[in-house]
Amino acid sequence: MKARERKRVYLDTSILGHWLLYYAVPEEKRDKATSNAKKSLVLLDQIQKGWFSCRFETSDFALAELLQAVRDDLVANKIKRDGHSPVYFSRLRDYYAFDKDQIEDLEAYIGQLEDLLDEINVVVYEIWIELDTVSYLITNYAIDSSDAVHLAWAERWCDYFATGDLRLLKTKPKIGKLTIVPPSGLHTLKELRKT
Repeated sequence: MKARERKRVYLDTSILGHWLLYYAVPEEKRDKATSNAKKSLVLLDQIQKGWFSCRFETSDFALAELLQAVRDDLVANKIKRDGHSPVYFSRLRDYYAFDKDQIEDLEAYIGQLEDLLDEINVVVYEIWIELDTVSYLITNYAIDSSDAVHLAWAERWCDYFATGDLRLLKTKPKIGKLTIVPPSGLHTLKELRKT
């Protein structure tokens, strides 16, 4: 008899972003997190406690998205400090270059998340995708291109796509064989839990 194959769960950028923001902060600051972020933190806690028998994974593309988000947040704060309205972010963003130390700080920040992922055995894949699949998802499911990249990879290799993206959760419960679930819903799936 063939051993049961472990289920695979892809962690979307939204979950990783919540972990990046809150996993290292004191509990009292975590209490101020949004409801969506708290759900991601509950999943992190469950993974750390060994609740699951599945394999968790994400991608280098998700880490790149996080790097961009952190960079944009820092630039937006600089723009506000200089007295400009955030409305002009897209026009002013390119005028705020980072020096070598700031770039190293950004990379170290993302490196902390990579260390956490390694510690809890979340595999980070270097993804490759087929343009036809991404195009199909964009046109047939009305998904943004960045979401389509994640989903194209996950649909090919994974069983579940865990995300905090409310738009995806409300409108796309399944894409191909891939089931889209919130981070707070994973522990309810018997096939993913340790018995």
